[in-house]
Amino acid sequence: MRRARFTWPGAYHHVMNRGIEGMAIFETDHLKDRFISMLAESTERTKLRVFAYCIMDNHFHLVLENSSERLSDFCRLACGTFGSYFRFLRQDRGYVFQGRFKSTLIEDDCYLKQALAYVLFNPVKSSYCAQADQYQWSSIHHYFSQSPAPWLAVDLVEGLFGNREQLLQSLAEQDALFQINQVNTKRGFILGGPDFPNIAKQRSNRRRGSQSVMRRRSDDLHFEPAAKVIQEFERLHEVDIAHINTKTYAGKRLRAELLVKLVDLCGLRFHEISKMEPFSDVRFESLRTICRNVRKKTSGKSR
Repeated sequence: MRRARFTWPGAYHHVMNRGIEGMAIFETDHLKDRFISMLAESTERTKLRVFAYCIMDNHFHLVLENSSERLSDFCRLACGTFGSYFRFLRQDRGYVFQGRFKSTLIEDDCYLKQALAYVLFNPVKSSYCAQADQYQWSSIHHYFSQSPAPWLAVDLVEGLFGNREQLLQSLAEQDALFQINQVNTKRGFILGGPDFPNIAKQRSNRRRGSQSVMRRRSDDLHFEPAAKVIQEFERLHEVDIAHINTKTYAGKRLRAELLVKLVDLCGLRFHEISKMEPFSDVRFESLRTICRNVRKKTSGKSR
């Protein structure tokens, strides 16, 4: 049985993963750039807030906020998409990443600053460059910039460090604090004060209390309540979703459109949607295929 981990909406995390057996899966500029573009797409899809990234030859680092409670979905989407692309290029099979991502739960903004420095300072410690801003494949170029990447949440980072000079000057010191304060517990790594392990355990246990899909998603700051999306969908199409005739082409098209809305606007998972009308007669595996096909058609029309 997989052990429970510290997680809840709004929690900060440092996330990393590496190539299987230390393999250099990002060894070319193209592969690094490709993975960054996949991070951007995954951020948009799952509505997490990403503060920092650093892509090395055989591993990556991220600092993010679990704002939509879809941290696992985010990592599965980014790593899974890249893994498929990497295997296609190599005409190979098998695993690309070492396994499940490693996540460090971060207590507050003070410790968040340490995690950011740890990620951004990584190329310097690995002798890739003399200064962090000399490395091309990290988010350091987006802070205090006139054109930051729209998918990165740079405001909080800039507020923590004040200006570009202070950011660069404090990286080594804050990185050292990260390595001192990071602790491995039975539920995973945490970064915080001496009382944080107990606080995190109590809060994480409370989050595992039962909540309905409608209530849980309506509490989510970055997603629409499912009930609201369904109500607007029924009003727009003048239909009751429980009585959509899915044996017709028009009915199947309506159901597919609603599926994408529940995923993108409400953040629902496929196993949650499969329990709702009009999806109860659809195999769980088919929902992902339907959603993917709708996105392909929409993408083709937008070009």
